[in-house]
Amino acid sequence: MNLDIQKMKVKLLKMEIMMDANKALKPATVAEWLDTTVGALAQMRYMGQGPKFVKIGGRSVRYMEADVLSWIEAQTRQQTGEQVTA
Repeated sequence: MNLDIQKMKVKLLKMEIMMDANKALKPATVAEWLDTTVGALAQMRYMGQGPKFVKIGGRSVRYMEADVLSWIEAQTRQQTGEQVTA
């Protein structure tokens, strides 16, 4: 994906957060945003990678929109060899 398009998506998502800062997202929504599958997202949770999540009632998983956007922003790099700081 073009870096400029990705930055624009992040900015648009941030503007949406300002309208609803505490929005809880289902894994399917987050998987769509990250262009991955719900299963891959579950694997990220198991491995301790990916955005922070909340367990509700012991089974239901939700992602706070602000956490997802922060995680996406933390993935931004200038070079391919650059390490993740988050």
